This record gives sequence, structure tokens and C-alpha cells, in this order.
Amino acid sequence: MNSTLAAVALASIAAGGVAYVFIYPLLSGEARAEKRQKALVARGPDRRTERVAAVSRRDQVAQSLKDLEAREKARHKVTIEGRIIQAGLAWSKQRFLTISAIIALALGFFLFVLSGNLVLALGGMVVGGVGLPRWVLGYLKNRRIKRFLDELPNAIDVIVRGIKAGLPLADCMRMIASEAQEPLKSEFRTIIESQTLGISIGDAVGKLFERIPVAEANFFAIVIGIQQKSGATSRGCCATAARCRARSRR
Repeated sequence: MNSTLAAVALASIAAGGVAYVFIYPLLSGEARAEKRQKALVARGPDRRTERVAAVSRRDQVAQSLKDLEAREKARHKVTIEGRIIQAGLAWSKQRFLTISAIIALALGFFLFVLSGNLVLALGGMVVGGVGLPRWVLGYLKNRRIKRFLDELPNAIDVIVRGIKAGLPLADCMRMIASEAQEPLKSEFRTIIESQTLGISIGDAVGKLFERIPVAEANFFAIVIGIQQKSGATSRGCCATAARCRARSRR
């Protein structure tokens, strides 16, 4: 009898111990805490990966913006060679500087002979060597741009009619290069020559803005570049060329 009671008591104690081991963590929240810790450990690498990816994307966007800003600044910084090209002159930088120096000496000497004032002569040299040549380049550039804008609508008409007739874009540009008025004729001839050297027609037209720095030339280059990259149909090219023609006539 006593042995039976002892066995029952031991069994009850053992059952209570087992129940304590398995039930207490559930009641105390330790199991839930352990699950949360395991979940955090499991999600940790993914979250770190997401943070790294987000930082990488931000860095890429920032770098792209810096590159765009650098290109935009470089576009506005025109060198002497660029000014000479925009003016439509086939001069080298050395020739331009030599002519500027000759003008400076001639004007300074002329003023010194007339006035006998050395300060006035030095001022004349500065004007003749720096101011006057740059003014001439600016005048020639503006005159050339005006002529280009006057002829651009006619060129767009040729492109639109040619594409509607089934001609390739390059053939339309060759027609302009052979029949248009200056400076459009020489500019399109430069585009064709660049294409024969292996440069794509989109990239060749993209350099037009460097020689003719006006919004119409940039818009025309964008239209041609989009058509070349997207492989658009003749109908699409006609539509965008028509928009370019309308913009150039404003």
C-alpha cells in the first residue's frame, strides 16, 4: 500500500516537472521571445541586403546627376576653338591668336600716334586683342545661326517628304547636304562625313548642337536620336520630324 502511494507520488511529481518544463515558457512569454529572436536573425541578412541595395541605388542616382551636371557645365564652357567653329571660320587657334595680336598692336600704335598717350594706347591694345576679335566671332556666330534657322524648316520638309516616299533618313540628309543653302549645307555634309567614318547618324547629329548652339538644333538631334534608338517606323519618324519642323518655324 505504501509502495503504491509512493509510486503515485513520484509519478505526480514527474508529471508536474514535465508540465512545468513545457508549459511555463508558454505562460511566461519566453517561447514567444525566442521566436521573435529567431525571426530577427532570419530577417537580418535580407534587411541588410535591402539597405545596401537602397544605398547603392541612391549612389547611382547621385552619380548620374553629377554626370549630367558636369556635361551641362562643359556644354556652356566654349573654348576658343569652339567659338571659331560656331562662327563658321576654318581657322586654327594659332591663326586666331596671331591675327588678334596683330590687331592689338596696330590699334595700340594708331592710338599712340594720334594721342601720344601710352595709357590710351595700352587700352587700345586690350580692345584690339581681346574685345574686338571676340565681338567679331559673336557677330559671325549670330549671323550663321540666323541663316541656319531660316533654312532648317526647308530641311525638315525634305526629310518628311523623303521618309513618306520610303527613302532612308541618310539619303534625305545627303539631299540636304548637296542642295541646301549655307550653313545648313556644310553642317549636313559634316554629319554625312561623320557617318562614313563609322559614327552613327544619331551621334553625328547630336554634335550639331556644339556647332549651332540653339534649342532647335538640340531638339532636332533629340528627335533623330530617339528615332534611331527606338527603330521607329516611317510614320513615327514623319510625326516627330513634323513636330521639329513646327518648332523651328516658331
